[in-house]
Amino acid sequence: ALFKAKAHQKARLGVDFTEASKAVTSVGEVRVEQSVAFVGGAIWDCSRLLCDVLRVPATWRVLELGCGTGVLGIACRLRGASVISTDGSEEALALARRNARQNNCDLDLRRLRWGIDHLDDDEEKTFDLIVGSDCLYDDDAIPALLKTIVAMANPATVVVLAYKRRLDDREAPFFDDLTNYFESVAFTDPNDLPDKWQTSGIYLCRIAKKKITGRTSRTS
Repeated sequence: ALFKAKAHQKARLGVDFTEASKAVTSVGEVRVEQSVAFVGGAIWDCSRLLCDVLRVPATWRVLELGCGTGVLGIACRLRGASVISTDGSEEALALARRNARQNNCDLDLRRLRWGIDHLDDDEEKTFDLIVGSDCLYDDDAIPALLKTIVAMANPATVVVLAYKRRLDDREAPFFDDLTNYFESVAFTDPNDLPDKWQTSGIYLCRIAKKKITGRTSRTS
């Protein structure tokens, strides 16, 4: 199973502002430098949740979309997985590189602008897991995110997205569109999450079994 549950604790907001204001913080075994200069420079709770619950086999190839500080990719790499962490922001990539070095982690970091950039032909569609943390906050970027997920996934790929529920009118069509491309689009019951996250408004979506063909209203 990709997810695990824990005992009840106090729920968090979309971001822990006390932790986000710290120049350096830790998530589990990963020590992370943060920056208030750009949105992805702090660790958002979706990343903290995924670091807490995601269990990735050491044999898996992982693609992270929107790595920000790099904390999730570093955590997966330190646990043995082969990871490519990506972001469209050069600022984020520079910060993630510093954090990878500080954690003695050989994390593969790449610039990947959703809907624009590509990986090498021999790398795309080779991933066991595609993961993203709080990627639905920008309405303008959602169609490009969908395009990138579809381009990078193969029929055996599992996609796990942690997102903060904010505007259903914005988010629901994205998940509806995913069903045009994937046989399985399922949400983890909040009661199955560690209890500190159960009332946080953060959801985990597990997407799998990519179809051979598909159409979408947002990218057609």
